[in-house]
Amino acid sequence: MLAALLVTAAAPARADTAAAGGETLGRAREAWDKGDFDSSEPLYKEALDRGGLTAKEALDCYVHVGAARAVMGRKRDALVAFRRAALIDPRFVVPSEAGKRAVQLANQARREEAKIGPFHLKTDVPETVAAAKPFRVGASMDATHAALITKIGVFARDPGSDKTFEKSDVAATSMAWELPATIAIANATLTVRVDGLDAHDNRLVSVEKRVRVGPGAPEPIAAAPVPTPKTVPGPSAATQPLPKEVDTDKGEKKKGAGFWATPWPYVIGGVALAAGGAAVYLGTRPTDDVSVGAASVRVR
Repeated sequence: MLAALLVTAAAPARADTAAAGGETLGRAREAWDKGDFDSSEPLYKEALDRGGLTAKEALDCYVHVGAARAVMGRKRDALVAFRRAALIDPRFVVPSEAGKRAVQLANQARREEAKIGPFHLKTDVPETVAAAKPFRVGASMDATHAALITKIGVFARDPGSDKTFEKSDVAATSMAWELPATIAIANATLTVRVDGLDAHDNRLVSVEKRVRVGPGAPEPIAAAPVPTPKTVPGPSAATQPLPKEVDTDKGEKKKGAGFWATPWPYVIGGVALAAGGAAVYLGTRPTDDVSVGAASVRVR
């Protein structure tokens, strides 16, 4: 059963697969609506081979391929397509115009694939990230489903700037990618989607989340300029007066005035005058003896 599920067309993937697959899908639907099942079956298959379809579009192709094959009596081929549809979404609905045979084959495919279950992709996507910083996105899938997936990839987009990042690797049970800092634009809300892809880049399972980007780093505050102190011109050294020599006892005295500028000449002169006056007094002072005629009186 697994071998049948792994059978895919050998057509190589093309750079314009997304547009080509969608255009072919439109023509396949037109043929189906006209009841031209023989023409619609190869067109639905071509849309899958050209690739680039969403999980919903891929499911629509597998359901209609299975239904058209059931109408044409190709029971085994119809089961292969319905099993693939059950891996994407086991609740798929068979078009009523395909008849009871197609419904019966679809129910059989669902029962067979119930043992495996639909594709389930676990993701590890942060709710918030720092601005202008790389961040990590992880994904994991059980081994059985990983064997039925060709690649697992991540797609991120900032709706505000329309910047995108996309990368895919060979499917494994555990995957991780580092998204660049250029996609983490400050205050943006990113759309991050992890896809399980087939060989033609059709999405067989997708998980989409929103990631909020934090604010950017605050702008540095410029330091206020330090004012340059103003200098007030003062008198030059040539015009400044010479310092005066001060006597703590007698006040100011002129520098270099000498002995005659001091009080000493006055002191010496005063002493000399006092001594001279005393000598004159002693030389002219009358004696204590007084004579009057013959009589004399001695004073004791």
